[in-house]
Amino acid sequence: MEWALDNLELQDVKPLICGEQRCGGGHTYGPAIRSYHLLHYVECGGGIFCSPRGKFAVGPGEIFYIRPGEETVYTASADTPWHYRWIGFRCDASLMPEMGDDILNLPTSRQLFHSIIYCDHAQEARELFICGKIYELLALIREMSRTPDPPAQYVQIAKRYIEENYHEEMRVEDIAAMLHIDRSYFGNLFRRHTGKTPKQYIVDLRLNKAAALLLRHNCTVGEVASQVGYKDIFSFSRMFKNRFGVPPSSYGS
Repeated sequence: MEWALDNLELQDVKPLICGEQRCGGGHTYGPAIRSYHLLHYVECGGGIFCSPRGKFAVGPGEIFYIRPGEETVYTASADTPWHYRWIGFRCDASLMPEMGDDILNLPTSRQLFHSIIYCDHAQEARELFICGKIYELLALIREMSRTPDPPAQYVQIAKRYIEENYHEEMRVEDIAAMLHIDRSYFGNLFRRHTGKTPKQYIVDLRLNKAAALLLRHNCTVGEVASQVGYKDIFSFSRMFKNRFGVPPSSYGS
């Protein structure tokens, strides 16, 4: 059984094809090259998956991952051929977890694949329903694939917070409190991972944003200062000149 899915021109995740197959003994598919991500979940039985990284035995509860642009071949076991379900999709590169392995032991994804194949209840919105399940699947894979590193995670969360809120009033102690860690520990951790103190990182980001605004938009110095988080135009002008060598009123002219 196989479903070709309607392309709704979704931007982040685009489900393309899904299905399931109970293979006969020794059934082979490939060599073939796909232009999209393709994940097969083995429900029962087993087989061999061959990719540029090697030859792998795959069994129940495991996923074999076919990357875009790679030639693969997969063959069902002669004695206990596999029954698998699959989903093919394109997605934004930032969403796809970094996976060094072609085989993922992820039995908890069984229900997701089952829901993708048997979603007749969502007939009028099949693609959107499947899109949601792909997000859940990527979350499971990302959680399984990542190497726990709490210090690095603190820094990543802090950087993302700063980049999304630089135009607001921001104090380093508030960011540390948000992360539930000591302010001094956070400062040392941030500097070790970025080469800058949190305050330096905030200032550099704000001034770079300000420079971009001055080049691309017809804004006054006061408007730019406000948009990048500075209430005091004189303080902003002084810091801008220290950074770029010219006052903001002369930048780019």
